[in-house]
Amino acid sequence: YNIQTSEEKKDEEEEIPFEISAVNHIAFIVSDVGKSSSFYSDVLGLQQVKRPNFDRHGAWFTGGNVEIHLILGNPLAPPRSTKGLEVNATWFVVEDFDAAKTKLNKLAADFSEDIQLEISSDSDEKKFATCRDVDGYVFGICPNFRSKIFIRNFALLE
Repeated sequence: YNIQTSEEKKDEEEEIPFEISAVNHIAFIVSDVGKSSSFYSDVLGLQQVKRPNFDRHGAWFTGGNVEIHLILGNPLAPPRSTKGLEVNATWFVVEDFDAAKTKLNKLAADFSEDIQLEISSDSDEKKFATCRDVDGYVFGICPNFRSKIFIRNFALLE
């Protein structure tokens, strides 16, 4: 019997370079493309773009540097009883968090329980909002705070 250790196996394996350069799109399976499209355009402010003719109904949206593809099917979103910060979520950065918060509060009243809005404004570093689409997928909205944190931490190093 010739048993190899994990280090011997690693030495024999050829390393294949692999580097992700960008996100192409994020796909969500949705129960109703029309209702979901309303959320992605009216609530998140994404722009609907032309979609090739596939064998399944869907819709494509773009905003910032990301595309979201909706595909008709059986969604597998997390339970609505779980808080937005306790599930996988797609996060978006906004330049004016207070404006986004105001808009989300207004839209939450229009969309009722579907949005399930959660907002935290404790401090600049803890400002965020989470909301859900009609199927329960979670989206986070946060200010562009990384640059502020970087500048503050950099100043501490000097």
